[in-house]
Amino acid sequence: MVILHIASVNDDLCAGVSVAVPQHIISQQKIAEVGFVNLTNIKIAGIKNQFEYKKTFSIKDLEPPFSSPDIVIFHEIYRPEYFQISRNLRRNNIPYIILAHGGFTKEAQKKKRLKKLVANNTFFRSYIKNATAFQCLSELEIKNSLSKKMKFIGTNGVFVPDRIKENFSKSEVRIIYIGRLEVHIKGIDLMLEAVSSVADFMREKNAVLNIYGPEVLNWVDEIKSIIAEKDIGDIVKVNSAITGVNKENALIESDLFIQTSRTEGMPMSILEAMSYGVPCIVTEGTNMGEFVERYDSGWVAQTSSEAIAEAIKKAVLDRVNWKNKSSNARKLIEDEFSWDKVSKETIETYKEIIRELKK
Repeated sequence: MVILHIASVNDDLCAGVSVAVPQHIISQQKIAEVGFVNLTNIKIAGIKNQFEYKKTFSIKDLEPPFSSPDIVIFHEIYRPEYFQISRNLRRNNIPYIILAHGGFTKEAQKKKRLKKLVANNTFFRSYIKNATAFQCLSELEIKNSLSKKMKFIGTNGVFVPDRIKENFSKSEVRIIYIGRLEVHIKGIDLMLEAVSSVADFMREKNAVLNIYGPEVLNWVDEIKSIIAEKDIGDIVKVNSAITGVNKENALIESDLFIQTSRTEGMPMSILEAMSYGVPCIVTEGTNMGEFVERYDSGWVAQTSSEAIAEAIKKAVLDRVNWKNKSSNARKLIEDEFSWDKVSKETIETYKEIIRELKK
């Protein structure tokens, strides 16, 4: 089977798509012929069959067998280049799938709503309308997707690391968040409101929240402003983005991971945290609540500051179960989200879609 992925991936290793897309490709290349066109033309380490993007893109200009792939996967929606590329694919009778990474859900469409409404009905209309299917990252994304096309789950995964958390702190509670610092979608405003409401409790328990993320747009300033307004700077620290070994060490040294998103596709940061055995506090909006509850690997809250505050208190007071939840988190990843498992299932779905098209 020949698969071609098309995406805009940069070197921001904290951005979900820039982390997830290379991992999708690297893992799929173990079991299929997989190529990659990166709109940024940045070469990504570990990926074979990378092709330069040109404004005069034509699928037939790629070297075989990628000049006639069985299927093409577009990552995200609102890339102007996709209009021309998808039209070229249609002219050559090559089917394509859109993997929106949570960007076509009801909640995500509320951001820049008018601009997206116009785009959906004008410039991007034919690109969206003529997709063979939408690949979703979770059942919840399928439920909340605005697409009327066929939808299926082909989720994110994680490479299971050799290291695993073995010890938890005894006299403090180290809570960590790693990811984009987008205040609304990631629910960081809800997280900080929750921390504010249990601030005295956190001080009593010697609990501190460390937030790590890239300093882009005005997100950091907005977060620091909320922290100052709520007078919680002694228990909430904002740090620059971390990657590689530094991120691995930060996770291993933390006791709890927290993510309070309003909406997600399938959050890589939570998968990574659990792969190291870090118990997680998550909202229903992360799409991970069902798994966390099923495997007893953390604490799940409704997507509100009040519920998040209660979940933080429960997690901090549940120290006696941290080790057990840590083991459960690792097992969850091994059972459900290892890249080997995810890629095999996703490619089988691609094959089934192609078989149906040929009938």
